[in-house]
Amino acid sequence: MGYFWVGLCIGLAKSQEHNLFTAISSEELSYYESAETILTLNQGTVKGLRYPDLGIDIFYGIPFAKPVGRFEHSEVLDSFNEEIDGTKMAAGCPQTSQSHIKDIEQSEDCLTLDIYIPIVENEVNQNDLFFWIHGGSFTFGTSSEYSGFTQVNRGNIVVSTNYRLGSLGFFHYYDEAEEKTVGGNYGLNDQLQALTFINQNKEKLNYNRLTLSGESAGASSLMLGLHHPLSRDKIDSVISYSGGSLTALSAWSSGKASSPVINTKVMNLASGITGDAQASVADAAEALKSVNVEALLAADEADTSVAFNPIPHDGAFFEENFIDQFIAGDVNTRASLMIAANSWEGNLIVPFFELIPLIFGEINKETLHQFELEANVGSAWELYKKLSPDYDENGPSYDELYDLTMERFQNEWYATPDQMNNDHWKFMTEQMVGDNVLKFSSYLDALVYSKAGAEVFLYFYDVDGLGDPTANTKESRGLGHAKELVYTWGTSYNQYLFPYLSMGQKEPKQWELDFTKILNDDIDRMVSTGRQDIETFPKYTVYQDRSNSVIKSERDDNQTGQKYTESISPNAIDYWKKISGSASQMYLSLAILVVTTLFI
Repeated sequence: MGYFWVGLCIGLAKSQEHNLFTAISSEELSYYESAETILTLNQGTVKGLRYPDLGIDIFYGIPFAKPVGRFEHSEVLDSFNEEIDGTKMAAGCPQTSQSHIKDIEQSEDCLTLDIYIPIVENEVNQNDLFFWIHGGSFTFGTSSEYSGFTQVNRGNIVVSTNYRLGSLGFFHYYDEAEEKTVGGNYGLNDQLQALTFINQNKEKLNYNRLTLSGESAGASSLMLGLHHPLSRDKIDSVISYSGGSLTALSAWSSGKASSPVINTKVMNLASGITGDAQASVADAAEALKSVNVEALLAADEADTSVAFNPIPHDGAFFEENFIDQFIAGDVNTRASLMIAANSWEGNLIVPFFELIPLIFGEINKETLHQFELEANVGSAWELYKKLSPDYDENGPSYDELYDLTMERFQNEWYATPDQMNNDHWKFMTEQMVGDNVLKFSSYLDALVYSKAGAEVFLYFYDVDGLGDPTANTKESRGLGHAKELVYTWGTSYNQYLFPYLSMGQKEPKQWELDFTKILNDDIDRMVSTGRQDIETFPKYTVYQDRSNSVIKSERDDNQTGQKYTESISPNAIDYWKKISGSASQMYLSLAILVVTTLFI
């Protein structure tokens, strides 16, 4: 049995726009003096830039894989043909028009990674390495969105990698005759090759431990990659934010493994782009290998019937069915894990509300509920409850779970039936989607891995998000999906993602600086030791001013704390009261840190 440490970090703060510029922006970086420097790897040399005043060497766009064709698995690169110019950012992998980085150069020749190395006087001393996989729903994102300044300042090497996305990274179809999936998981394999490349250069980079980390799709990716046999001896610890092993596979649990939907999409993509009818789905897949990449991405984006995401069994990356092995507890226990989810993960679903009238008709409880089922939230629940200690296969159905959750909000925080309106139904949709697809999946990762013998540290972050661009609101209902990035990474060397997340505010407040230190202390402990200090877990610095506070409480050795799966954000409760006509006001000053220790 492993140890399963659970920390619930709950805090509210006065609502205001913000951004946390604790790193260096691209504009600011140009003001610092730099000189060329050389990194020698097994594959050859890379020219990068040294910033003496910042104490950092940066090497962009290092290729880690051999040239690879479309819908083929990549292989690690043996050698460079010439010295790599790593002084400027490389192209990102092609992605849809909805990507926030659509203005960055894109190319199918995109399998590169960036390395940030602290300048040290004594190179005999080993560093530790923080390996980052970006998120973006498996359809957008790039390594250059994230800089390594925050962790490099703590003496850690930082690596951030690209991987193929969308139809280019996860294309597959189903062979009805052979009853098996063909293709898929190219993007996951890209990540594995990047990890292998770094591991092959362990002596050259002079690092001791490697911590694999990611957020959202990046977190789900790393949890799937952690399971791969070839990654097991390369990863010492894991930090996963807002995404679990089963998050990416929730659609699969609904039976779409053998569904004709994916085959119909492949046939439609090929005939629509080429203008020719295809004799078979295999012919359609072959035709798509050579079509214009922009045309493929546009057609894929327009066809919303099903998305190309990771799959649990493709015969190549996953030779065995991942879901079956996960349920059986057959997982990699060599690495320790820090797993975190946010309180308002359901903010992701808010932009889709405007589509409901176009698809289902008028917005009401019934159409919103139908939308949840079409988004595979119900099927995810049916899979998840098989693994939960609180339920089993005979536990409540998804409809019953919805009603139980609604009753809890009604009974504990008001709203009689005659007060219920569309805001309530939308709120419930956010709760069900965020809790089932993201928060509960993270919890199950912690549960399965700890039962198998790994040491796991589980967190639930709830701070006032101070406005959320995804939901297009300045009201807080908790910490939204991806919003922890503002604190874990500070800002970015690239100017695309973080000003968006922070809604344009440039100056941090004092509590934000303190909260950033809290989260980066947690990261640094995992990177350097692979665990948190269980005697003082979590080791948070007390901070308080007139309007905000981050407060440390004692460990709950009596296990009297609230269950992780039942924790509800005070921000969400306040919002519920507000839309229910309650006289309660938004909190101006409150923060609670509840720490519960469970032995499983």
